[in-house]
Amino acid sequence: MRTLALPDLLRGLIFQRGWSITAAAHAAGISPLAVDRWCKEQTSAATTWLRLIAGFRAQVVIVRGGDVWSVQVPTVASQARERERKTWRHRRFVHYLHAIAVQNDKLKRSEREQRARTYVANEEARIVASIEEARRRMTTVLLAGELVGMRPALQALARAANLSADELSFASGVGCDATGKALILAADGRLMPLRRLLAALDARLELHLPSGARVVIARCDATAYEHTSSANSATTTRTTRSIRQDRAQHDGSASRSRLDRDEVLRLYDAGLPITQIASSAGISRQRVHAIAKSAGRTLRRVVVAAARSREAAEILA
Repeated sequence: MRTLALPDLLRGLIFQRGWSITAAAHAAGISPLAVDRWCKEQTSAATTWLRLIAGFRAQVVIVRGGDVWSVQVPTVASQARERERKTWRHRRFVHYLHAIAVQNDKLKRSEREQRARTYVANEEARIVASIEEARRRMTTVLLAGELVGMRPALQALARAANLSADELSFASGVGCDATGKALILAADGRLMPLRRLLAALDARLELHLPSGARVVIARCDATAYEHTSSANSATTTRTTRSIRQDRAQHDGSASRSRLDRDEVLRLYDAGLPITQIASSAGISRQRVHAIAKSAGRTLRRVVVAAARSREAAEILA
């Protein structure tokens, strides 16, 4: 099983289908900008979720057909992990300091601080012990089946391992606030585009637990409304374009190019975008394609599809 970073894996799956970013966005019912971002960078939402899942020693896997890929978990720098620990210690120290003062306001401040530090150290030791116990427990947990979302799956693991937010934060290196929110929020929120994109690619997200059990994250297909809305928008665009082309053909302007045929072919061979060539020549993109095809050139979409296929093979192989 090959391990890949999530953006690379998504990009490879999209190109393997022969899709562009825009085509993938349309199929998933999300914006092209969102798809482009998920394919180029590790989003903060995905990073947090992957690290939290790794805190249970579980493996995140993407499956499509007979192919299986493991998703790489972004590492947490030791400095960042220690910074989170210090933040937690300070917060607990202030909490205990206040609690001790309420119980006995006659104690000297130095004594209160010493007691508070002792309580914090004891609590930290208890958390570390709880994490080790939870990880041993995860080797026998038989949690399996399909869960409705990525955050619900995380919450199910936390219940099975009997880990609190502070304990999971220690285990994963994720901040306490982010961990607490992940264990409370029911909806996937900013993780939803990933689920929709995977559904459009006919891929599924799975969690492989240390016990050997497998948890499947349910598909999240684009709603019928979103597809209908996108289709209506595309139809409107095509209709408007057709009207403009009909008008241009009626007055003869569609066939009148500001550039001669050889110049159009030269720009085409140079790899300029079709839209740019059409704009420079003052003709439609369809006319540019027709000129290239009549001259025996390989259509640009065929070249692009072949390039995507090669890149997908390099990424996913």
